[in-house]
Amino acid sequence: DDNVLMAKLGPQPIIPLAALNATEFKVTVVDAKVKFTVEGGAVTGLVIEQAGQSIAGERIAAED
Repeated sequence: DDNVLMAKLGPQPIIPLAALNATEFKVTVVDAKVKFTVEGGAVTGLVIEQAGQSIAGERIAAED
């Protein structure tokens, strides 16, 4: 959206992310980070870090 990476987790509202580097982003509305995992030049998943917890997510194929 307007060259800003946006995120949405479940029923929560859509939020903007601010780039820290090529694979790490700061959540702008709460104290959290999103780190994308990359293998062979392709994103394979992500890790959300918040309040001392890490939640990993695996990339899945988009539905048509």
